[in-house]
Amino acid sequence: MKSMVKNNEHKVDTALVIAYQFAYQKAFDSLVKRRHLQFCDFVYWYVKDADVVTDIA
Repeated sequence: MKSMVKNNEHKVDTALVIAYQFAYQKAFDSLVKRRHLQFCDFVYWYVKDADVVTDIA
């Protein structure tokens, strides 16, 4: 079941990227909202400083 969810998330992300490439700005906004927390987690893992994460993200 987990792989099905990941596969679906990947499909949605791919569709959003393609939509953005065709100048649909809201697609980029949606993609950022979907992946913001994941991005913050990655940045924190790298810098180990919550204040820096806030500044970057």
